[in-house]
Amino acid sequence: MSNNIKISARAPGKLILLGEYAVLEGAPAIVAAINRAANVGIHPSADHHFRVEAPTLNFSPLLFSVDKSGKITLSEDVAAEIRQKLKFFKVTFETVGQELIKYNHTLSPVDILLDTSEFFLKHRQIKLGFGSSAALTIALLAALQGYYKKRVVTADNRWLFFKFAMQIHRTAQGNVGSGVDVAASAFGGILQYQLTNVEDESPASINRLALPENLYTLFIWTGKSA
Repeated sequence: MSNNIKISARAPGKLILLGEYAVLEGAPAIVAAINRAANVGIHPSADHHFRVEAPTLNFSPLLFSVDKSGKITLSEDVAAEIRQKLKFFKVTFETVGQELIKYNHTLSPVDILLDTSEFFLKHRQIKLGFGSSAALTIALLAALQGYYKKRVVTADNRWLFFKFAMQIHRTAQGNVGSGVDVAASAFGGILQYQLTNVEDESPASINRLALPENLYTLFIWTGKSA
């Protein structure tokens, strides 16, 4: 498919207010989407190669190939550290690609920019713990579907969109994690989130909340991740 339009997508990070670890044991958590976001840009390749760039992650644009099944292959000289940094990108791209191929949809070569700079301490390579991988998964999922003009799951149906993204995110993490950060990035706002069964059609219970009108909050970063 010929496509000369640049697509961009943006998804917020998260701040867990209550239950960050208890949520893994089935307790409810309260999570808020915040004004730090992952940004993804996609535009057609000028030289007919697939390319990914992520300046925040400190690597130059990398070429990759995509086989007929949607699987990505990076050059053999790509360091293990870079491969690790690209695992969420790789799983997201491959999952969406494989679904598109099921519909006989051709994956035309693209340049992809991944920007998670808002999740780092400014001018320093220190992550702030705002759920950059979940936000990137959501933004990349939306951008890929927008660019290739085929909805694997529509963002208009936030529940299906969340479930699909949660599956991708858990796969990239080795099938661990509650998905609370994915929910914040997918739904936005303030949510009460509780796991039910990740293998079920409804893996979690999600309800919107409103904080008390006169509640004042001040968040402090300790300088170290938990």
